[in-house]
Amino acid sequence: MSKLEYYLRWRGENSGPYTSEQIRRMWDAGQISGAYQVSTGAGMLLVQDFLPQLEEAAADERLREQKAFKAKA
Repeated sequence: MSKLEYYLRWRGENSGPYTSEQIRRMWDAGQISGAYQVSTGAGMLLVQDFLPQLEEAAADERLREQKAFKAKA
C-alpha cells in the first residue's frame, strides 16, 4: 500500500496526517466509521469508499509486479 499521507475529517475537525495503513487499522479497530472523510488528491472521500479503492489499487500493483516478474523470467 501507499506511503502517502491523508487527513481525516469528522464533524468539521481535521486530524492527521495518517498513512493508509493507519487508517485501515483504525477502521478495523472500530475507532473510525464510514462517515469519516479522507482528504485525497482528488478531493474528499468517505472512509467506506476510500478503503476499497486502496485495496483495488494494491491488487492492481501486485498484478503489475507479477507481470513484470514473469516478463523477466
